[in-house]
This record gives sequence, structure tokens and C-alpha cells, in this order.
Amino acid sequence: MILRYCPPSPTSTPEENSILYRNVYQALLPGGRIVIRGFVMEDDKACPTDGALFAVNMLANTLGGQTYSFAETRNGLLKAGFTDVRLLLKADGLFSLIDAFK
Repeated sequence: MILRYCPPSPTSTPEENSILYRNVYQALLPGGRIVIRGFVMEDDKACPTDGALFAVNMLANTLGGQTYSFAETRNGLLKAGFTDVRLLLKADGLFSLIDAFK
């Protein structure tokens, strides 16, 4: 299953993303894979710059939107039951890739 921009959705709260992670996990067959494409922030949330600027926009224009670090995304996926969570590609902008397996 491939999801574009979500999870983690920059317009969603961490709680909303957790629900989505669980729903995706339940929908996948054993061995199924989720691939997430989007901003992957450093732990300090300052880089990449495009992601930090986007996070300010989300903060100003949504109820709980933000950008997420790999650690935050990994933890959410693990809590939903996924395993082998990997950062496949770290890039500036929206082109980072994370995957995980059921």
C-alpha cells in the first residue's frame, strides 16, 4: 500500500495519524508493505528547510498539523504493529521515503 503525504499527514494530528496507521495495518495482508513519501524532518525539526517552513504553514492553518521526524514516524508505525521500519531515502523536500511491513 502506498500513501502519498499520509501517514504522517502534515494536516493531521499525531492521534489522527495513529488511527490511520492502525487502519492501514489492518487492511494489509501478512507481509504487506506500506511506503510513505513526504518530508522527513531531523529530530530538531529545523531541517530540511522546506519542511520547517511547511510546518509553520501547517501550524498557522490547521488544528494540529506539523511535519514529523523519522523517529516519530517510526514510533507510530511500530505502535500500530508494523515491523522493519526503514528510512529508504532521505532527501530535501517531499521526496523522502519510509517503508514498513506487516
